[in-house]
Amino acid sequence: MIFIILITIIIAAFMIRKFHYDTDTIIVVAVIALVIIGFGWYISSTEKGKRTIKDFTSNVSGGIPRQVKVYDIKGELIEEYKGTFDIETTHNNYILFDDENGLRHIIYFTTGTVIIDELEQK
Repeated sequence: MIFIILITIIIAAFMIRKFHYDTDTIIVVAVIALVIIGFGWYISSTEKGKRTIKDFTSNVSGGIPRQVKVYDIKGELIEEYKGTFDIETTHNNYILFDDENGLRHIIYFTTGTVIIDELEQK
């Protein structure tokens, strides 16, 4: 967070100097700096911000290591998947993911339970 603030101050000072200390420029640069600092705080200090970063990382890197366990209505394990993949959830009671072999899995969980755990990265 301190790194973001320091870079923002350096860029703001450079822009103010380049545009000859114009009052309007100083105000615009100050507002932009505050927005950048606020965004940096949101991303690094809130749980929703941390989840946003994890979601973005998962989307651009092909997923994160996960384990998916599918149980029937009686609680017995039906299927288990392990690998690095991104999971898409919907409001239609199913999850969708492509495994490491490129095979697509659509799991409907209206009569059972699906547990998705993130695995430690090696």
